[in-house]
Amino acid sequence: MHPFQKLLALALVLAWIAPASAQDALRGKRYYLDTARLVGASVSCVDCHSGLPPGLFGIGRAANNPAIVANALNTIPQMTPLRGKLTTADIADVAAYIGNPGVASPNLRVSTRNPGGGEGSDRLDFGTVLQVQSSARGTVRLVNDGALALQLTTSVRIVGPQAAEYSLTDSGCRAADTLSAGQSCEIGVTFRPAPGSAGLRTAAAQIDHDWVGGTAAVALLGTAEASAANPPVSTSSGGGGALGGWILIGFVGLAGHVLRQKR
Repeated sequence: MHPFQKLLALALVLAWIAPASAQDALRGKRYYLDTARLVGASVSCVDCHSGLPPGLFGIGRAANNPAIVANALNTIPQMTPLRGKLTTADIADVAAYIGNPGVASPNLRVSTRNPGGGEGSDRLDFGTVLQVQSSARGTVRLVNDGALALQLTTSVRIVGPQAAEYSLTDSGCRAADTLSAGQSCEIGVTFRPAPGSAGLRTAAAQIDHDWVGGTAAVALLGTAEASAANPPVSTSSGGGGALGGWILIGFVGLAGHVLRQKR
């Protein structure tokens, strides 16, 4: 074969390969599961079509076919919130993920161990603790049980109505740390009710990362009990009663929403 013919044949092969390699199934998985946060929409693809496989509403027809995804965005009323928010590259990557739902990816899983025993995934419950006394240590564990590494992008923070009553005792989860496949890190937390506090006391522990959801969070729950030396202070905005119940529901709901992702 003439050298020029060889170059022409190579160019044709590269031209055929380039579009396929440009479609990134891993990036498409991120956009499919986390569309709302990434593009500022009110819904994500997974909210309607569920996890892959198999998905719902015939989404399998869009496997490796960006044109079907683009047509659905432009014609199906339920997809109006995403209209104009996804680029051509985003659409191609989503189609690539639909065609390869088993693509290797990170997967951040959160587990908790309460001071009094018992484990969970969305809350750390300290039980009842006397005012101005410290609870035993509770733990939050982050595990990357996916196949690819992810990175923590912030240190742990405690936020919420009674955040000042919860303290980090130690943290092996730090900003810029990488959790490779199978690696984990642990956070220690204690609860110390403030003088005069009573009833349910709530907060949340949060840490940001670079995978789906962007933030891992768990609700922190504890009940303050008055001692003879520290009687409760009566206020209209205390942590107990109906208000405390609504705060609990809100924080547990937030934690569950942030952590929900396709394994």
